Amino acid sequence: GGEQALFSGTIGQFFPEYGDHDPDVILLHDIFSQIDPSGQFENHIHERALLQTLRRQGKKIVLLTDSPDVLAKKVLAEAGFDPSDFDYIFAYSREHGPLKITKGATVFAEIASLLGIPSERILSIGDSLPMDIRTAEAVGMKTCLISNHSLNGYEGLTVPSISRVGVVYRRTI
Repeated sequence: GGEQALFSGTIGQFFPEYGDHDPDVILLHDIFSQIDPSGQFENHIHERALLQTLRRQGKKIVLLTDSPDVLAKKVLAEAGFDPSDFDYIFAYSREHGPLKITKGATVFAEIASLLGIPSERILSIGDSLPMDIRTAEAVGMKTCLISNHSLNGYEGLTVPSISRVGVVYRRTI
């Protein structure tokens, strides 16, 4: 919610000392890019192997994140991934801002169009119900929420961690 408040100009509702004002996406990009994620992520060697297997099978793997591009690369490395593990990476850039926040469901539709794949044949995986799941559902994508608990009103797949996505998804198809 904090990022959404920063980008919507409503940060003053949560931190009155800052007041409400138009967001400065360039300044926020530069500040967030300075974050050091060292030691914050476990190594996802098995998930990386799964991505590589899926790509060899002809599946397209896309990373869509509202983290700044610089930070996203640091987080990927910290978690044991390489940018080459993905067919496309769409991250928050200084020029376009955070795409899920600025474009909503439109960015999901644009990715489906870029891939040339009908939305209903795409699985969107994320940890934010409003930003990752509801926006993907709005364009007809299948979804998988990463959460330790079920959420009211969400009927899609739920897994406690990214490592469980493959197992749970295989059981549904």
